[in-house]
Amino acid sequence: MDKLQPTVIILSGAGSGDAINGMMTSLAVLIGEQGVRTEYFDVSKWQVEDIERFSRAIESGTILFALTYLGVGQDFSAAGPDNQPINIWEHFNIPLIKLHGDSPAYFLDRHADFPANSVNLYVSEEFTAFHRWMLPNSKAISACCDPWLVADVAREQVDFQRKKQGKLIYIKNGGSVDELTRMWREKLAPRMAEQLLELAEFCKPAALSAQTFPSHEIVANYLADQKIDIRGMKDIVRLYVAQLDDYMRRIKSTMIAKALLPFPVLIQGANWDHLDMSNAQARIVETVDFHACNTVIQDALGIIDMSPNVNNSCHERMMRAAGLYTFGLTNKSNWLEGVMPALNERAFDFSEESIQASVSQALADPEACIDLGRRFGDAYRQRYQPAEFFNHLVRLSEYARLIHAKEKPELQSFYAW
Repeated sequence: MDKLQPTVIILSGAGSGDAINGMMTSLAVLIGEQGVRTEYFDVSKWQVEDIERFSRAIESGTILFALTYLGVGQDFSAAGPDNQPINIWEHFNIPLIKLHGDSPAYFLDRHADFPANSVNLYVSEEFTAFHRWMLPNSKAISACCDPWLVADVAREQVDFQRKKQGKLIYIKNGGSVDELTRMWREKLAPRMAEQLLELAEFCKPAALSAQTFPSHEIVANYLADQKIDIRGMKDIVRLYVAQLDDYMRRIKSTMIAKALLPFPVLIQGANWDHLDMSNAQARIVETVDFHACNTVIQDALGIIDMSPNVNNSCHERMMRAAGLYTFGLTNKSNWLEGVMPALNERAFDFSEESIQASVSQALADPEACIDLGRRFGDAYRQRYQPAEFFNHLVRLSEYARLIHAKEKPELQSFYAW
């Protein structure tokens, strides 16, 4: 390893459809394009030579920061004095940036201030707000990041004539609302199950609108109205937030799938057994891994998508669609309005009538879909610059490194660290 070349360590791991590797590989490409060396490790396939390469990188003194998904590797340790374990990131003061694609309602320990010099980086303001509420005393830095190009191809590599003959594809795993509510009744105390059902009905209008859906505030206020001090109830709030998040995703995804049944489109994903496919023109096709799915998106007329209960960001499927110059038909949102208003005009509200109107419009004019896909790719690239994304990571790592440095720079005589 060139000891003078700045390096970023990237940690990945096992995930459904190899999606984590797909996301982290795209970030390795982005960082490499900034002239920075990357050392990539899939810890689910850890071999002796990987451990040796990792050790050399850690000890090189050239590491700007490490980047991981959902805290993979946050507890890496080595034997310290008296053979007591020491956290590697803290010992070498290498900031560990933990990228989170979902709410702290899930895997809360991965969102904590561990290691001490970590940075919790969220893809959505809604997730950051819940982190701030759930862990108000966290001493680690938390921040948001913009989307990036997850699947980046040159426009001339896209066969637009082939795409025009392609299908609209709804790439989404399903989930039965009835199965979820049955689980609540079977596994939770009866009154808690009833509370969740009541909250679900109360939250549904907000969740189906184009507005921000602050579920933790809704749940906290609901419990406070019952004369309960929320300070001792945060685990219950988190439980309810996770359940409501799953509920709303199932409501939305099933609504879209049912609305698509009369159309000659593809539904790609698992867990759609609750759909009645009799007399449907739509077809369900099996899911494929992340990398094969990129080819599917590149050849498609367009993808049909939904945002994950957020209004100010998007799902990575839309990030991939932009990278592959593909038309993305999704729900209306502040995020899409900011990136490409013309595409947000084509987007749907969460109602069967609106979804079907948007799909009918797309199928009636494939040429318009191709044009919108081209423009979406261009608008996205203009809005989200790789250099700025990388600089954001560097700035965050510099803050974390300075905060936890044993030796601080000497500034004015009147400034004390």
